[in-house]
Amino acid sequence: QFVEIFAKDTFKFSFDEREKLIDHKIDKGRCRILEKHIEEDPDGISKNDNKPEEVSSCICGSCATLCRDGNGDIKIFEREIKNKRGSIKVKEHGYYCSKCRKIFFPQRKKLILFKENYSPDMLRKITYAGAHSTSSYQEAQNNLKNLAEFFISTSHIQRLTTKIAKEFDETRKQPWPEF
Repeated sequence: QFVEIFAKDTFKFSFDEREKLIDHKIDKGRCRILEKHIEEDPDGISKNDNKPEEVSSCICGSCATLCRDGNGDIKIFEREIKNKRGSIKVKEHGYYCSKCRKIFFPQRKKLILFKENYSPDMLRKITYAGAHSTSSYQEAQNNLKNLAEFFISTSHIQRLTTKIAKEFDETRKQPWPEF
């Protein structure tokens, strides 16, 4: 990893180029460590092949069954989560709820991951930029590109910002508990 950083031709780089090179190399290492940490989680899919429960409870209250492939083997779902250092692959077991007609992933609740495939920190950045860019979602996109070094389409910024705003509004409408 560090051999490339100290390669002879890198000494011709400007300060900015050197900083970007080092950031890129270190960030790739950080993503691999995060991926490994999630993989080794006892509640997740680890190398010792923990057997998940056959049935799990869906949020609707119904029972859901473990997803299996055509051979009857446990189906492993893999998805890419974008985070501030790049992206990682997360492997997880899924459960199918026949009442909701959806597959859900219990480990996502523990990790506080949402279906948008962004880390919570990236979702905060996207929705902050979308809500605070006064002129347009194009401005939000430029801010994310320049400040967070992250590219996302303007339509995706708008969708996420609107969705999070609606969820926040619904939460605000709930009555306060009495003390």
